[in-house]
Amino acid sequence: MKIKHIVIAAMLHFTLLVVFYFLALGATLGLGFKDELTTFDMIYKFISINGMKILAGWGWLFQGYLSNIHVAIQWLVVLINSLTQGVLFLFVYRKWFSHNAT
Repeated sequence: MKIKHIVIAAMLHFTLLVVFYFLALGATLGLGFKDELTTFDMIYKFISINGMKILAGWGWLFQGYLSNIHVAIQWLVVLINSLTQGVLFLFVYRKWFSHNAT
């Protein structure tokens, strides 16, 4: 794996993670003021919250521990999470397509 590919994968993961964090924030805050949710609202809430959890990966498991440490270390953990998720994606991608090419 090249460093360039790892950086691109990590940046894409981080960008998707931030997008899903904002979608989940909008789903929890914006839909909290409604009396009844429509089917679209329930689907939107389900996809945004669970998509955020899936993209957060192992960082989601340690969220309770991260809230008590310094903000710089929290950002470092989020960036390391994106880096490891990007490397994992590239590894699986390489194994999948090298297996199917033969």
